[in-house]
Amino acid sequence: MNSFKGRRVVICDYPSKYLFPPEGYGGIERWLWAVVVASINLGMQVILLGPRWRHELLLQAEYFPDSIIDVTTEDFLSRIGHVDFLVGGHEYWLNEIMINKFDKIANFSLTYQHSSSPSYKNNTFNNKNRFLFCYSDEMRGLFFNQHPTKLLCVASGVNEEPIKMGNKNYLVSIGRIDTDKSPHYAILAANKLNLPIYVLGEDIKKDGYIEKYKKVFDSPRLYMKGTVSGSEKMKLIAGACCGVYTKGPEYIEPAAGTIAEIIRSGIPLAGISWSGNDAVCEPINLDNRLGYIAKCNKEDAENDVVEKLTQAIRLSMKLDRAYIFIKGNDIYNPKELVKQMYLRAINA
Repeated sequence: MNSFKGRRVVICDYPSKYLFPPEGYGGIERWLWAVVVASINLGMQVILLGPRWRHELLLQAEYFPDSIIDVTTEDFLSRIGHVDFLVGGHEYWLNEIMINKFDKIANFSLTYQHSSSPSYKNNTFNNKNRFLFCYSDEMRGLFFNQHPTKLLCVASGVNEEPIKMGNKNYLVSIGRIDTDKSPHYAILAANKLNLPIYVLGEDIKKDGYIEKYKKVFDSPRLYMKGTVSGSEKMKLIAGACCGVYTKGPEYIEPAAGTIAEIIRSGIPLAGISWSGNDAVCEPINLDNRLGYIAKCNKEDAENDVVEKLTQAIRLSMKLDRAYIFIKGNDIYNPKELVKQMYLRAINA
């Protein structure tokens, strides 16, 4: 029996320079789109609220162009009525007016913590009807006072279903090109392995990172692809012999949707962990046949970090791609993860 068939969920956009779903970058926007698609697949009545939805991509959903910020409680209830669930970006839970509105229009309001910024520690989740989800033990510990529930998540765009392909003997790294993500570690490891590497991402934050590592980014083995989306991105991932996840020692990764994209494509994952309980550890600790972790310390010299990552890549490349594809699409099943999100709220 489908306990979600006919249940009503409102999924809100929020002020963003990206559309929902975005074409390219936009992590929270892509997570919310994954929730929309999975909720429809669960048989729910989905209502998209806000002007930034590309609602024409999914005509099964109802659409109201007004932002949740501008709609009064009375107007919402008169036009849409009371709903079972409301899902939105974590930013809304900084605003007491918004929280009170959510409590009146939905049985349960849910969000996923996609930022490690200290300002979000003030979010209010004391009420039994409000639920915060976190991806990793590290994030769950950071927001301990908000009583978060740990749950993996998937972010997706249009035409970004996993593709099964053969190994074309190159590495792939996906993410912003800045100090936080530090893809230079992946490029240096590729040089040590004498392998080409495709880096997918943009220098969005403009923090001088590329200038600092100019010699690394001049590597003849490096192919900079910029922000790539849709089937082109999935093909680039699917042809890799290994996905490489990197981040700087001071950065706390909230979720990293690229981790799921790589593993769901059947690609082993090699990644740097500075804490031992961060985002990249979550799938690997669940099943050590999905990849290997380079366990690093902040005191490590750069050469030592690169050597650890190189060894993790070597080991990962030997893993069974067919197994990774099956297991990856099991643990990162969008419909099941969204179902678990709703069930945990109902059964709390």
